[in-house]
Amino acid sequence: MSKTKNLGVPCCEQVHNSFGVGFHQCQRFAVLVRDKRVYCKQHDPVAVEARQQASHEKYAADEARRKADRIRTIACIRACVGIPTEELDPGLVKRLLSFFEDSKND
Repeated sequence: MSKTKNLGVPCCEQVHNSFGVGFHQCQRFAVLVRDKRVYCKQHDPVAVEARQQASHEKYAADEARRKADRIRTIACIRACVGIPTEELDPGLVKRLLSFFEDSKND
């Protein structure tokens, strides 16, 4: 991990206090200057944007996977229409039906 130089002043960001109802200045020391303001590594606007972008990308990938699972499940259930339940694997049918019901609620 690379070392960054401590600027000797606290970060300029306001953060929630321990009670979650008020704000105070971040107590971490600033390590960089952007737009004439000093920031610690956590509150650096570029780093914050990168973390948020990564989070959004992960959420989008998870949502795409869930959508594909719902589509696949619906297709399986439609394919089973007309086949007597006794002829199907009971455990599989129960899992498919419960997943289908869960996907309706999403």
